[in-house]
Amino acid sequence: MSTGVFGYPKDEAAPVALRTVADWLDAHPDGFDRVVLTVFGADDETAYRRAFGGR
Repeated sequence: MSTGVFGYPKDEAAPVALRTVADWLDAHPDGFDRVVLTVFGADDETAYRRAFGGR
């Protein structure tokens, strides 16, 4: 999902990305010790914080 030049809405993309990671981790419980999500700007961070339930 490209929220940059292709314009996929960030507030829609963040929950999809988080759900996808969570589903993969559920299916592969020993796959990783840590997942790091990297964002490019404050608006991206805000979208992920909202998706996590924060403000």
